[in-house]
Amino acid sequence: WKQRELASRPPNHSVQDSLKAMRASRDEIRAFLANATDADLDRRTWMPLIFGWATARDSLQALIVHNVSEYWKLWLRTGKRGPAPSEAAIHLRLAFMMGILPMSLNRELAAKKPFTMTWNFSGPGGGFWTFKVADGKCVVSQSPASDADLTITMKPESFHKLITKMTPPPLLMLTGEMKVKGFGAMGTFAKMFPEPKPETILSPQTG
Repeated sequence: WKQRELASRPPNHSVQDSLKAMRASRDEIRAFLANATDADLDRRTWMPLIFGWATARDSLQALIVHNVSEYWKLWLRTGKRGPAPSEAAIHLRLAFMMGILPMSLNRELAAKKPFTMTWNFSGPGGGFWTFKVADGKCVVSQSPASDADLTITMKPESFHKLITKMTPPPLLMLTGEMKVKGFGAMGTFAKMFPEPKPETILSPQTG
């Protein structure tokens, strides 16, 4: 998709042309939101890259999720930090990623082995997300769990380093950016929520 889109640009396409197109699309979004109703936000829209059919609200929130990701990546790659994303944007980004995790659930293992895991994101926009696996299903709640087999504590930015593979988990733990309680359960966690292969079709589950 990316190669096809880039190939459609004229040979003399410049950075300024890209910035102009970006600003124009932002103006279109602002104009839509200025008069949008709940009914407008709930209507179906087509998002070709990720979800397929989704609501307009989902599509607009995906812009925030993506932009926070790219903004953090810019910080990490350049070492230059601008103003932090808003707490609401950070929380939305985390909630999106936490919602994706159960889609890779190893249902066969989940039917045999109960497992509880909590992500604890410290700092602005953070919070708790607990994954309780039982009877082949995973239920997610935004609360801590006193009986968690595994608890991972880190800042939202450090989590971004982890999921984008910019920093390996052992180094995050050595530097103190990633704190693990219940280290012996890390293997179960990896088996319970394996990284999907590129051709894997993920489907949401009830609950």
